[in-house]
Amino acid sequence: MASEPHPAGRADLTRETVDQVIALRESGRLSEALGAVRALLQDHPKAQLLHNIMGTICAELDEPDQALECYRKALKLQPSYAAAHNNMGYLFKTMGRFDEAIEAYHRALKHLPDYVEAHVNLALALIETGKIEEAAARCRKALEISPNSAHAHAGLANALKELGHHDDAIVSFETALKFRPGHAETLSNLGLTRYELGEIEAAKQDFSRALAADPCHVHAHYNLARVSKYAQGDPHISQMKAVLEDLSARSKDRTLLNYALAKALEDSGQIDQAFQYLTEANRLRKAGLTYSAEQEMALFAQIKAVFASGKIEPVQPKPDAEGAKQPIFIVGMPRSGTTLVEQIIASHSEVYGAGELGILNAVLLPQFAKLAPGKTLAVNNYKLKSIGRSYEKGLKKFNVPEAFVTDKLPMNFMWIGFIRSALPNAKIVHVTRDPIATCWSIYKHYFAVAGLGFAYDQHDVAEFYKRYHDLMGFWRERFADGVYELSYEHLTENQEAETRKLIEWCGLAWEDQCLDFHKTPRAVSTASSLQVREAMYQGSSQSWTKFAAHLGPLKESLAL
Repeated sequence: MASEPHPAGRADLTRETVDQVIALRESGRLSEALGAVRALLQDHPKAQLLHNIMGTICAELDEPDQALECYRKALKLQPSYAAAHNNMGYLFKTMGRFDEAIEAYHRALKHLPDYVEAHVNLALALIETGKIEEAAARCRKALEISPNSAHAHAGLANALKELGHHDDAIVSFETALKFRPGHAETLSNLGLTRYELGEIEAAKQDFSRALAADPCHVHAHYNLARVSKYAQGDPHISQMKAVLEDLSARSKDRTLLNYALAKALEDSGQIDQAFQYLTEANRLRKAGLTYSAEQEMALFAQIKAVFASGKIEPVQPKPDAEGAKQPIFIVGMPRSGTTLVEQIIASHSEVYGAGELGILNAVLLPQFAKLAPGKTLAVNNYKLKSIGRSYEKGLKKFNVPEAFVTDKLPMNFMWIGFIRSALPNAKIVHVTRDPIATCWSIYKHYFAVAGLGFAYDQHDVAEFYKRYHDLMGFWRERFADGVYELSYEHLTENQEAETRKLIEWCGLAWEDQCLDFHKTPRAVSTASSLQVREAMYQGSSQSWTKFAAHLGPLKESLAL
């Protein structure tokens, strides 16, 4: 939680009295701290500092509504109270209310422009909303004010990582650790950066260092579990269980620990226990999201309605402009093999692997959200050109020499009609995989993004698969010649033949390193980061069979 920039006594309170309450909170004695601050408020009900401190304690006790009320009381007493605005922003961010968090941080900075912590916290909220370059600028502003701020160096590192500058991010994380040695969150994020670069052993060391500094750091436990292999009796399993037992019932950290334990117990062959933890993890994750299958079905119907008449006039291909990038879209269900396919294509010397880009979602989803019930989105040549320009503008931030750029956001399968119509030079690769293998792989993974609300329930994920399958059938009827179909299973069984056909279809000359994709040094931030560091292997589409006894709802919904 954010700190008080000026903790001097207020409302006739002595610094010593306030420091005693703060010391109780910082030592983890939250109930005592809460009692102490309540007692002080009886004598000093207009002390905004006490309301702010009480809000911080309530937030740490997983009482967000009470915490917000405390911050609002503090701000009613002193509207210019920058620390309370900042703390309110921090709380909104933890609740996933990022726009409100950003507003709160801006209010803090309006009243205290050199408030370093608010600059950095604003940057971290901007990262969550995809405004990465603005976030980096905020951190650099904070470093102008305070060059030795560990918080600002770590914030800049997070922004650099999201921008794909992993090596620079590592330098900034290491700088942050010079000013704040042994900081668990910084160590954990450093490890995550190295993990994405494929530096697995170094990542393990960072996660272990983070846990040595803070044995209860849940993200470090989760990340260490991702990169470790477990046997029965592994002490880390017991450690995670102990941390889970101590967490409050409402703590969001319970979700990650349940996923970590499910993975560790599966590794150690304790399948029934693993599934219990996985079920609880998915229950908690689903409860924290707002997901509507009905809204999703309506969106898919609206998308199909745009192209149902077949009267859309596509944009005519134009000669490539100087420096223009040709996109290669890799689409399909999540966990269908899109990361593997991107790694193969991005191993080519003429291709830059950009990962999952949300450009089309940002352009198209708001347009569908504004539609009145029963209305169809009007699409003409002017709008298609605008969509194309928006996408091309989004690619310009990749200042790389390669002529081709991959976009492997799987959910772009929704926008195939728009891609074919607005970006006629683009290539589209549709990766397919066995239905139950795909759905199982989705169900067992934690997705940090909030837009995959279907992933955490067996029935929901199966129904989404059927909607995806139906929409892909719709696209095949209209754009069959513009989409390359690639079976994940065929790729793993006939690597060279399938890879050669894929590379040829992308319009690229053959390069042998496309077969040695696992040796390609590039950052991979998806859940498949470990898999693409290994040579091609078969059998992953059968991993669900270990859990077959628990997958009745999935098999029934898929009609298998």
